[in-house]
Amino acid sequence: MGQELEIVSFSVETSWSDVNALPYHLKQWTQTKESTIAFIDFISPKVKEGGHFLDLGSGGGAATYQLSQINQDSFWTGIDLDLNLINIANDLAQQKGIQNLFFYQGDLTCFSGQSQFDGVVSLQTMSWLNDYRPAFSNVFRNLQPEWFAVTSLFFEGDISAFTNIVEHKTNRLVHYNTYSIPEVTRFSKQFGYELSRKQCFELPIDLPKPIDQDVMGTYSIKLDISENPSRLQISGPLLMNWYMLLFQKSIEL
Repeated sequence: MGQELEIVSFSVETSWSDVNALPYHLKQWTQTKESTIAFIDFISPKVKEGGHFLDLGSGGGAATYQLSQINQDSFWTGIDLDLNLINIANDLAQQKGIQNLFFYQGDLTCFSGQSQFDGVVSLQTMSWLNDYRPAFSNVFRNLQPEWFAVTSLFFEGDISAFTNIVEHKTNRLVHYNTYSIPEVTRFSKQFGYELSRKQCFELPIDLPKPIDQDVMGTYSIKLDISENPSRLQISGPLLMNWYMLLFQKSIEL
């Protein structure tokens, strides 16, 4: 008989507060990432109108803080399952004297909040869930904002890829799902929300390839095939198809 294969179990990493991930997520309290700058530009017209906004999967709060600076008369709430990250986010907001920003522990698939939100955002979170639909359903059915803006991994065609990444070195398994924009649009329309705007995130800088190829880390490859060179973003073995989508409430169901 042949040699039996050893079955190795992997745990899904649901927290970004480990020693490797935490510095990355906290850095933009002082240095805004290009993807966040692009998302700020994408939703600024909506946020400048003022109101109460919710960030689903706010992590250490850095991106939410940057969003809260668009209009300091607006009010922002960030939620995340990781209590350690929530405590860090509130401490940093307090240190900076931010008055329009608070963080709470909460599950983005069932959080309802205590007040009506004018807009809901989610940055770089949906692709790392098992599936986008429970979170989207909660936004549309329970929160019912006027608009919902999300940035994650999406594909222009009618194909979705549900991908599990295994880092053998760290015994870590995470989701890197890429969702079909047509399918997400059809799903959202069931709840009376229309895709009103979409934009591919074009990385404006070069990112070097990580030295350690045994862990996920984004780098870029420049494509000089036109007058306006573009960059592919790659992490480990995956192409990172970053898009920003804006859904607008259209009808009452």
